[in-house]
Amino acid sequence: MSNNLKRYFFDTEFLDPSADGFAIEFISLGIVAEDNRDFYGVYEGLDEQACLKSAWVKANVMAKLPEKSKWVGLDDMRRGIIDLIEPCDKVEFWAKNGTYDFYIMCRLFGGLSGLRDTLLQEKGIQNVRFCDSNDLRRELGYPQLPDADEADKHDALFDAQLEKIQYDHMMHLKNTPKP
Repeated sequence: MSNNLKRYFFDTEFLDPSADGFAIEFISLGIVAEDNRDFYGVYEGLDEQACLKSAWVKANVMAKLPEKSKWVGLDDMRRGIIDLIEPCDKVEFWAKNGTYDFYIMCRLFGGLSGLRDTLLQEKGIQNVRFCDSNDLRRELGYPQLPDADEADKHDALFDAQLEKIQYDHMMHLKNTPKP
């Protein structure tokens, strides 16, 4: 096993908490590795009717999903994520405003312990860290970042790719000597 750190950039799409205030309706997840390999999964068990009741989710998320024949179950989604991740000692998962994203990633594996145990058993990963790119942006004084048209956003894989582009830009700024 290589003794290094691997970074992955991801995004999820979901319907905000339901009427009970606790449950969210998971829709999709996109994750991109540092070398641009990726995985994208739309959850075949999503409550499509609930999602379509939200005008915003209907227009901005559901309209961008692939055909239903390409949607996958949770086992396939977990396998796709694990297959993407390479063995290392430490892994960082980066997301913007990532609280729900981190929660969903962990829930896919039965909770934080399940994710950590799976990564340790299957990839030898000792340390899992979740990072919010807004913290890095704040540290850098809120620089202007590469962006995309609003019409392209809210596709989990597209947003994960944009997350990586923005992270790379911020790291370039951070590592460029100041005059």
